[in-house]
Amino acid sequence: MTTKSDVPRGQSREAFAGSGSREDALHKRRAQNANVVPTTQHLADIARTYLADLEKRMHQNPQEILPLWAQVAGEAGRMTQAKRFENGVLYVSVKNSTVLSMLHQKKAALLSALRKKCPGIQLLDIMFRFG
Repeated sequence: MTTKSDVPRGQSREAFAGSGSREDALHKRRAQNANVVPTTQHLADIARTYLADLEKRMHQNPQEILPLWAQVAGEAGRMTQAKRFENGVLYVSVKNSTVLSMLHQKKAALLSALRKKCPGIQLLDIMFRFG
């Protein structure tokens, strides 16, 4: 609360309080927090879910699947390069348009072969990019 000595001359206490005082900041903070809904979950449940998700991500280690691409791709492996593995999708760069067309035709077989080599990794798709 502001005292009379805190208020500059020529300004009312109400006008001074609305010009960035501590009370004003407190009122703004309370208004922002009014939209926050308290959680009804226990911390143990939240931690368990978080740790399960973290463990799942650790099993999807891209370093395991990237080197296997060349083995699974066979002859086409020399004209391609596995660039990255994100969210279950393997991104492969292809240097030749003919090889790109061939890989699109063999996509289902390549997915199956990679899934057999890395059963712990959730491989959803392979995206081929020319370049």
